[in-house]
Amino acid sequence: TLSLLFVPPAKGGGMEIRMKQKRKKKKRKQNTWIIVVLFIVLIILLAVLWKGISLKKEDKQIKEETIQKTVEFPYRLDNGKLEIRSLFQSTIANPDCNEKMGEDIASIEVKNESGKFLASADITIILDDNTMLQFEIEDIPENGTVWAFEKSNTPIPGKPICKAVECESTYEDKIPTMEDQLSIEVEETAVTIRNLTDGELMNLNASFHCLFDEGVYYGGNVYTYPIDIIQAGESISLEVSECYLGEAQVVRIAQNN
Repeated sequence: TLSLLFVPPAKGGGMEIRMKQKRKKKKRKQNTWIIVVLFIVLIILLAVLWKGISLKKEDKQIKEETIQKTVEFPYRLDNGKLEIRSLFQSTIANPDCNEKMGEDIASIEVKNESGKFLASADITIILDDNTMLQFEIEDIPENGTVWAFEKSNTPIPGKPICKAVECESTYEDKIPTMEDQLSIEVEETAVTIRNLTDGELMNLNASFHCLFDEGVYYGGNVYTYPIDIIQAGESISLEVSECYLGEAQVVRIAQNN
């Protein structure tokens, strides 16, 4: 509404009314600009908020994908027949790399839970930077546990991130030690094998693991000794010097065909 101010007729009397109308229009114009500015600010705030929510969703999705691609230990593989209990570092003369010295070598602890004799297992672990770790395991009895070391002495960081594990393995029903034909005695690294049959046994191979503390086999590979002949009722002695860290354990005796 327009307020009119009546004044005595005088020069410039109508001018006061026109001035009040201009002030009114100016105030309306200012209010309109304030509304426009507030509306723009509101749009900007909503855009920033929406972008923040989107970034959080993307970050969460990336984390979930990373978790899904990460292998954590203990890890069961080969349809649950084997369990990799841990991946760790070792600074040793590597028995799985011809006793070559290495620092922070990739190492795994594996348990045979297949209910059978593990004849062989080739295990590959792939890290997040695509480093491939290769492990070879031979002749592990049922429920046996082994420390296997990377075949090429490849080192790993203290907390490696693994994205995949692959395995190829073979199994046998029982430990192939010719127990119905031979008797075996072990004292640390000294092994005595006696022929229990009435005939000679020829062309044998005897394979040993180093049985380390707490019943763990030290090294994935076996030490194999050829035996030319054992006469009927006789015995032979072997010194398995590679098992100096523990005790030699016979895991396979087979006759060459």
